[in-house]
Formats: sequence, C-alpha cells, structure tokens
Amino acid sequence: PHLLDACWWFSDLSLAVLTRRIQKWAAARVVLLGTPTLWHALRAETSGLDSMVLVDGDAALRDHDRRGQLVVCNILTDQLPTGLEADVVVADPPWYECEMQHFLAAARESCRMDGRVLLSVPPDGTRPGIKAEWERTVLWARELGFVLLSYEQRVLSYLSPPFEHNAFLSAGARPVRTDWRHGDLATFVRAKRGIRLFAATQQTDTW
Repeated sequence: PHLLDACWWFSDLSLAVLTRRIQKWAAARVVLLGTPTLWHALRAETSGLDSMVLVDGDAALRDHDRRGQLVVCNILTDQLPTGLEADVVVADPPWYECEMQHFLAAARESCRMDGRVLLSVPPDGTRPGIKAEWERTVLWARELGFVLLSYEQRVLSYLSPPFEHNAFLSAGARPVRTDWRHGDLATFVRAKRGIRLFAATQQTDTW
C-alpha cells in the first residue's frame, strides 16, 4: 500500500473467519462490497463458488480482474448494476452511520430473498454515541427487509495502514501490533422485500 493509503485491510484471521462463513452456508454466489482483500483471498483458493463479484470504487483493481468479477462503483453515490443475486453478501463499510446505511442498502440490492449479509461494525467505544448509531442502523436494516441473526464482538481484525503506524511512532507510543484494530460482525438475513430505496441519504462530503 501507498504510505498515505487510508485503507484498513482485513487481517489473515478475518479473511479466514469470513471464508469459513461463506463455506458453512454452501454459498454458490457471493457479492463483496468494499472488501478487495477477501476477493483476492477467495480467488486464491478453491472456494466452490459459481460466481463472485467485487463492487469497489478502486479502479486500480481492474489490473487484477481476469474473469469479469469486478464492478468499479462508488457504493456511496452510484447505482449498483442490476442482476446481482447473491446467496451471501459481505460488506465492509466505512465506520460511520450514513455510510453503513448506504452499504446496507447496496446489500439489499445484491442479496436474494433468504440470503445472508455479513456486515463489519464498529465496536463499542469507537466514539461517543456509537451504541445509538447502531440501534438506528438496525432499524434501517429492518426497513430494508433484513432481520438481525447474530452479533459477534471483536471477531474481525484489521491491518493498520502505514500512515497510522507512523502516527503512533511519531506520538511516542510503544510498539503497537499491526492488527490491533478490531471490529464486530453482524449477520443479517433478508426476510422481506422491504422498502424500494437504494441509498439512505445523499453523501454530502467527499473522502
């Protein structure tokens, strides 16, 4: 990664957890929303998938797409392509309320009825008010037709990007593990059709 790249990639442990979930449900069709590392990991092994599509805003990923498995799309602002009917959707949104609602709406557009959605969630303590944000996000998910099946704490871990690691060093912090950041994992099932809406609200700021 570039030294200023602000991407928190899944650790190998997280990739193994998510891969096992996909295999456990015997998913044949998978859509990945903003999870390029999982895309690479699933392609590197015999996963038994009939189809796999990554939806991500990074156009540089085109250099790695040899099988038409990539849709370059800004999930926060663009309309998703039609025809995505996944058994399992894995979504790793930025950890902000509006962005998480956008990704859930995109997951609804990509997931078949009775399909599963794995969503990374910021854990308690990430910032003030995070519990209330999550409660509103669950209500939003219900409007989309999702039912929360399970919520697991700290099962995901992320690799610190170089700029974050350098910030720790600059601040005089003691050596910090590169995978110190943890996230929770929420599992939803699409139980109803829900409201016909793609995005929660229009994004006002650029990243």
